[in-house]
Amino acid sequence: MANILVIDDEPAILESLSMFLVEKGHKVFTAATGRKGYDFFVEEAPQIVIMDIRLPDLNGLDILEMMVEKNLPSKIIMITAYQDMETTIVAIKRGAFDYIHKPLDVDEIEKSVDRALSILEIDKKTPSME
Repeated sequence: MANILVIDDEPAILESLSMFLVEKGHKVFTAATGRKGYDFFVEEAPQIVIMDIRLPDLNGLDILEMMVEKNLPSKIIMITAYQDMETTIVAIKRGAFDYIHKPLDVDEIEKSVDRALSILEIDKKTPSME
């Protein structure tokens, strides 16, 4: 079980992803704005973040960068309705773990979350080189 934060301004996305992930045994938190999502991220340090790129208050790519700078053991999955290769590349360069296009396929979400959790588990078991 993981703590997962879903940030999206579409209530239907928040509700459907939350229901699906809870059904899979995860604890899910939601936020409809980038600011609320970022504040929750800093306070709770969820293992997985699923975040829309286009939010009403802040740009998801900017929030991604802010989250990565916190250097918390989290994996961030970006979602978007816009299929733009340049944005995909920017998201990955800024530290996104994965990039998924809407309409969301729950199987794709599940696979991405499972891969992210596997990597987080390996990272915990791997000694740091610092």
